[in-house]
Amino acid sequence: MSRRLAACSLALALALSAACGESTEPPIIGAVQGTVTVEGTGLDGVSVALGGAANASATTSGGGNYSFPNLEAGSYTVTISGFPQDVSFAQTSGSTTVATQGRAQVIDFGGDYIRTASVNGTVSVNDMGIAGVTVSLAGTESGSGTTGDDGTFNISNLRMGSYTVTISGYEEPRYVFDPTSQQVSPGLGQAVTADFTGMIGEIPFTVRIENMSELKAFPFSGMLATPLGEMMDDMAPGMSYGFNFDATPGQMISFAAGLMGSEGMFFGPDGGGIALWNDDGTQVTGDVTDQVMLWQMGDNVTAAMGDDVPEVSDVIMVTLESIGPASFHLNILNVTEEVRGEQTMMLTQGVAVVHSTPDPLFTAGMPDRGAGLAALARRGMAGDLAAALGAHTGITGVLGPGPYASHTGSGVLFMPGTPASAGLKVYAETGDPTMLAGEVMPDDGIHQAGAFLVPVGGMAPGPLHPGQAYEFTVAGRPGDMLTFATGFAQANDLFYAPGPDGIALFPDGARPFSGDVTDMLTLWDAGTELNERPGSGLNQVLRQAMPDMGTPEMEMVDERKVCFVYPDITNVMDFIKVTITAN
Repeated sequence: MSRRLAACSLALALALSAACGESTEPPIIGAVQGTVTVEGTGLDGVSVALGGAANASATTSGGGNYSFPNLEAGSYTVTISGFPQDVSFAQTSGSTTVATQGRAQVIDFGGDYIRTASVNGTVSVNDMGIAGVTVSLAGTESGSGTTGDDGTFNISNLRMGSYTVTISGYEEPRYVFDPTSQQVSPGLGQAVTADFTGMIGEIPFTVRIENMSELKAFPFSGMLATPLGEMMDDMAPGMSYGFNFDATPGQMISFAAGLMGSEGMFFGPDGGGIALWNDDGTQVTGDVTDQVMLWQMGDNVTAAMGDDVPEVSDVIMVTLESIGPASFHLNILNVTEEVRGEQTMMLTQGVAVVHSTPDPLFTAGMPDRGAGLAALARRGMAGDLAAALGAHTGITGVLGPGPYASHTGSGVLFMPGTPASAGLKVYAETGDPTMLAGEVMPDDGIHQAGAFLVPVGGMAPGPLHPGQAYEFTVAGRPGDMLTFATGFAQANDLFYAPGPDGIALFPDGARPFSGDVTDMLTLWDAGTELNERPGSGLNQVLRQAMPDMGTPEMEMVDERKVCFVYPDITNVMDFIKVTITAN
């Protein structure tokens, strides 16, 4: 009975189900998902809207991802919004269809940043653009550039955003910038400016001191034109030529005076000249006629010979007299007598020269040099030879080492009208700058100090001879002055230097100076030792046996004294040249 009832119930249920038309397949459930990226990097925080068979919204996260799960089969559209304004997408919407159970349809969105912003500017000092400066950007993204020859820079293709602009790689401490960074915030498509204006910091200056003087062969020369106390040119019996001159140990005196009517004969010593100093260092004085000969001007210059050639001592007497520690008077006296009916022996014009090397006028046994000796011997005309000697006569300029300093005060090395310091006294009298340089102590007014000692190309400290130069480098800042001194070594206590204020390294307060500054120098007298004639004093820097040999002079530091003739500082090409070069 029960089996029959169960079978009937099942049959009834199947019949009822078929009668209602119900399906037995489950619904399709899928998803839509994707990633929003900008230049390959996921972008979070973007709004994503789903439309179509169902509506929903989401926000990207976890690297730009979004997902709409549990979607029934149907067509859907995904739209993104709310992304940054400097991001551009090729499309902001995408469509898909959910048609497969459990499958996620993918709609990705890839975009790029809009780079239309830029940062430009100028890096300058004193209105002068500084080339080669590195400009770096940090912030929204990074970037860099380099200033051009005019100091400008332009960094383009930037995103809008906030940046820190920083400069580096400029010459320090030559230039000083404060600040070296700026904040800028360019907007979309906007160009912003970041200028950096600095100031001169510390610059090295090269100072070159050149000895421009010529090497002079003779310290003294002159023409024997008129006998002492006479008006006539030629020297008759009883008349004399006489002149004063200075000479230092090792120097000699030579002269040439023609014998009138002799057809080319002249009086003079041999190539070694007349000695002026004895071996014991004392001056030669008295009769030196025995050192004089009579010479014949022929094809070669030779000693005059023959029965009719007079003895020198029968015609002239030559004497030397000391008139100072290194000063002499030379007298040439015609000792012949006038005899009625006989030709009188007379001397014509002549020349005289002080020399250190042999043969200043001629070389015995060799032809005349063509400088005028032949005209003197044959025609009694000494002008050409005197001029030729004069071209090589004078003081050979010699400069000495010295101290230097860059500073802001005045009177670093000396102050006119005041006594010389102990260091200046030693420097001016000996040429040694060590003590004076040591007095220039670094303080608030001294930037840098030192001493130049060795000529360019030299191996050891020493004086500066013609054609040589000293060079030194000194650091300077705006407001600094340059002071230095170089000794005038042919004197007792003289030196070249600018005035007590020095030379402005930045004349306009900003731009470094380069150029010739020789006309800013003065020849100063330290006032510590009595001046002797330049180039011949025995107590001068080049010739003294030891320091403090000269006569003390209790004077103030002042410009050069006028009691002797000194080289003219205004004629720079004749003696000294000083140039400054800003590096």
